[in-house]
Amino acid sequence: MKPLILVAAFAMISTAVPVSAQTVKLKTTPFPDGTGSIGLAPGWHIDNAYRGAVGCVGPNGAVVILKLPYVILRPESGVAQLPGAAQQPIARAGDIVGALRALLAKNGGVLGKVRGKRLASLDSGAPAYLLHYEFKQNGKAWTAIGYFATLDYGPDQPMWQLYSSAVAAPTAQFAKTAPAMLAMWKSWRPNGNKPGEGSSSAVFDEILKDRKASYEEIQKKFREQL
Repeated sequence: MKPLILVAAFAMISTAVPVSAQTVKLKTTPFPDGTGSIGLAPGWHIDNAYRGAVGCVGPNGAVVILKLPYVILRPESGVAQLPGAAQQPIARAGDIVGALRALLAKNGGVLGKVRGKRLASLDSGAPAYLLHYEFKQNGKAWTAIGYFATLDYGPDQPMWQLYSSAVAAPTAQFAKTAPAMLAMWKSWRPNGNKPGEGSSSAVFDEILKDRKASYEEIQKKFREQL
């Protein structure tokens, strides 16, 4: 699936901007938590990584973000009506562009022009898309290419998930930066391992485990009182 996505991404970029031809030298770099590796182009570094997902930052603030999940609230759900919901992105289930617009807005961004291409659905049947989009953030114009897929828990649930892998750079540098960003995407190798002991990812897993245990204990006590 990944090589086909990247072929489509290169094709989409070439029809929109004159991408410079260059050979990209990458340095294979393991994730701090031991759950994968990625080839880094000169001037790039890993900003964060967790269980195979990774975020990298490069020159001029360019980013490569791979396998990032977002929780999106359904606007018709009761949860979306609560005061705290204003801090969460809200969009109708499966509305990828609407979810992207909401996510950017939460970070001070404004979505501009979007072009999309439907890709083969996932094994689960979930639709997948490749989007070429523009946005403005802090007054600066950005261009991005992203792969998006959805996970819908059903109409009885207050949220759904949007999964994305994307590359983005200031529009003025996008054509020059695109070959390095896509080469890095192609080099991404999650290995399926558990986070290494002592890593920040392992610590985060323990926090999640404790929270889940606390939640289940509260639910158990509540049921006993019924």
